[in-house]
Amino acid sequence: MSSELNPWLLEGIFALFDVVGIIYIINSKKILYGGKSMRRKKKIGLISLLILVCIFTLSACSKNKLSDEFDQGKVEEAAKSIVDMVNKGDAEGIQELSNEQMKQAMTEDVLSQVFDAVKQFGEYKEITKIDLTGVEDKSSGQSIAVAVVKAKYAEKDVIYTISFDTDMKLVGLYLK
Repeated sequence: MSSELNPWLLEGIFALFDVVGIIYIINSKKILYGGKSMRRKKKIGLISLLILVCIFTLSACSKNKLSDEFDQGKVEEAAKSIVDMVNKGDAEGIQELSNEQMKQAMTEDVLSQVFDAVKQFGEYKEITKIDLTGVEDKSSGQSIAVAVVKAKYAEKDVIYTISFDTDMKLVGLYLK
């Protein structure tokens, strides 16, 4: 068994923590504003349910291997190139590497917002890790390469999720 965690699994765990945080905030507000808090048994039941969901998620997820249609080195280089373009504010370069759907979605206004957000992370330092995985687009049946890139900035670490089709065109870009 691999010691690395599936990037999709990490996203699921982060989402679960978000849900737990929201439930906690709701319960805290009930207490602060004079509402009745949940009984102890209900809290224990909720926590047990969340633990079961975590266990199910961990056991059900497995790392999807990168399709043989992709060259691992090329995917890594393309992902690094996208991160560099984001850091340099190169909207034209990103548009050039994108498929038609991404070109329509990633307008100059949208990219400008992305570039502004990245500037708030401070000075770009380096890429510290790249994990590759493969998925299949359910609507088209096409293989997609997904690079999860951890980049270090002066203020924080950022995780880029960058997706490519078999023509090595950018089909997804997400920052967290």
